[in-house]
Amino acid sequence: MQIVTNPLKISAPTGGSCVTWGNFDGVHLGHQKLLKHVVSKAHKQGLAAVAITFFPHPLEVLGAPPPIITCMKDKLALMADLGLDLTIVLPFTGKVSKLEPEDFVRHVFTGALNTREIVMGYSSFFGRVRRGSATLLANMGRSLGFKTEQLSPLLAEGSVVSSTRVRKLIAAGDVELASRLLGRNYFIEGTVAKGRGLGRELGFPTLNILPELNILPDWSQGSQMRPGQKKSMAMLPGFGVYSGYTEINNALLPSVLSIGTNPTFEKSHGMLEPVLEVHILDFNQNLYEKKVRIHFQSFLRPMHKFESVNQLKSQIAEDIKQAREVL
Repeated sequence: MQIVTNPLKISAPTGGSCVTWGNFDGVHLGHQKLLKHVVSKAHKQGLAAVAITFFPHPLEVLGAPPPIITCMKDKLALMADLGLDLTIVLPFTGKVSKLEPEDFVRHVFTGALNTREIVMGYSSFFGRVRRGSATLLANMGRSLGFKTEQLSPLLAEGSVVSSTRVRKLIAAGDVELASRLLGRNYFIEGTVAKGRGLGRELGFPTLNILPELNILPDWSQGSQMRPGQKKSMAMLPGFGVYSGYTEINNALLPSVLSIGTNPTFEKSHGMLEPVLEVHILDFNQNLYEKKVRIHFQSFLRPMHKFESVNQLKSQIAEDIKQAREVL
């Protein structure tokens, strides 16, 4: 899949294109249905399969942004796996937000991409005040030579699959249902950072994971952030202890994952910000400053404040036992 992050470098597919657009945060089952349909429809007609996404998230410009399910680098990799020919990452700015939908159609869809087919998600809009709709596209398509199709929502486990739903599940600690809606385990990538050694003192060495920032991969100039962009990263699940895996060099290592502020040590070692700590089962290698991917499998228990260190150690041993049973 070709990725274009500079709008000035878009080359119109000579044979025409089938295009969709969206934030695609999480690349969940609903997104996968849409993108696979675009690929199938495009290739049956000899067209290029194209997706347009935005960076940063439009609500970082227009209002309060939601937590991010999937950082841009991982999102693009997941989209590439679905068979797209081209993904365009458009920089979302205040100026872009005020672009009339008719201008977006003429400059981007028909002008830059030689669009023959447009496929919309069930809740997709575009342009100033979200005025760009299926009706507007159908009307413009008659004169500009493209067709428009709008897909129905994907239902799973009693409700529509959406990024908002997945975010709520992750925040509530329901990583199992969130993962089913994503079609894979929810994961976070990050770097192993230096901690305070509390886990090792307790007899259960842990890795402190610093989640990676959501930045725009640019293969010509290295990763970058847009001017004025707020620092953001993939969202952490709700406080608690989870079973999961630590991925290192494509190997999945069974792990116990903890998210919280170390409440048992709040007077001496408590933290204001939550931290992701990982204990890899039967593993004791130095991974400091290494990149890892943390996969969340299931929720084990809420975060507790224990009356003594011995109680905490006993509970950690029980957490490890539980994790072994479910992994």
